[in-house]
Amino acid sequence: MTHPGVPPTLVTMLTTILLAFSSSPTQAAEVTNLPPQLGGDVTLAYRTDQTRLPLVESGESVGQVGMHDHWLTLSGMFSVLDDLSIGLEIPGQVLSRLSYTDSHVMTWDPTEETGSFLTGAEERFSSIDGKGMNGAWFSLLGTPLSEARGHQATWLLEIGLRNRTKNNFWSAEGDKRGAGPGAAAQRMVATFSTTRGVASPYLQANLLRQGEIDVELEEGVATIAPERSATFAAGSEFFHYGDTEKGIRISSDYQLSFGYHTDAHLPSGLWLPDVLPISAGQATNRGEYTSLQTSAGLSWQFAPEVKARLQGSLGWQSPTRLEHPYPIYTDGSLGWGISTSVTYLVR
Repeated sequence: MTHPGVPPTLVTMLTTILLAFSSSPTQAAEVTNLPPQLGGDVTLAYRTDQTRLPLVESGESVGQVGMHDHWLTLSGMFSVLDDLSIGLEIPGQVLSRLSYTDSHVMTWDPTEETGSFLTGAEERFSSIDGKGMNGAWFSLLGTPLSEARGHQATWLLEIGLRNRTKNNFWSAEGDKRGAGPGAAAQRMVATFSTTRGVASPYLQANLLRQGEIDVELEEGVATIAPERSATFAAGSEFFHYGDTEKGIRISSDYQLSFGYHTDAHLPSGLWLPDVLPISAGQATNRGEYTSLQTSAGLSWQFAPEVKARLQGSLGWQSPTRLEHPYPIYTDGSLGWGISTSVTYLVR
């Protein structure tokens, strides 16, 4: 049946589009999806994060620190039941680097009785590089609420534990330095999603608690305490196209997140290119800060058993004091990241 004055081909095209966008089985939010009973997912992912930290002292620029991280992560998820899964995540850092630009030598300021970059000459400092495996995450995931069981929303709850490792970024053996915090950690992630037409809006809370670790520094053993964080995100997935018979699904994802990061107890002379002997080889406090990040991603399941994902992010960190003995702060910072992954679906 066609409407007067409307070409039949146009009606057919509109009907096809509406049917594609209203196909409910393909609209479930990926962010709260679990594999079906006795099914699983195996994912290989690559991610890079780049951040620039401008350094200021008494309102004057005294250099810039660059943070460069590259991860390669193998992860898997297996469902014991339709709504209960176990997960394993093995992250490795191909490179973790701190680089310095327009840096100054630190001198003693007798007036303030502290170190200062203001009167020091500019000097070229070598970057600090590390690489190696991080601790593995073991997770338990479940959906106490699920749209598939008739609820109005889906609630995915994850509880994860990370093992402690000897490999870390804080200490070096000769010219070799590891990567990652090295400390044991726990995380809890709660995600709520629902379906509204072609959109699947969601809210997410991520709590991360990292423990302490004793490392060997130049002045002896020091206790390192990486930051803890609480991150809250709001976003939505949008379904664009799906073909159940061919196993094709295309969707996009947009997210805005806010994070609070506690202070940390870290080795002196990492985030600052030069420090005085009074703190060198010891641990100092890094101040707390907040972060804001926006991201966009595209997911493409191009076969019944394989899907790929590409995501980009842009973020900002509030100013913070990098080492408490010195009056040097970051002047805010901008960062960006790119991640890509391929997932094999075992069904």
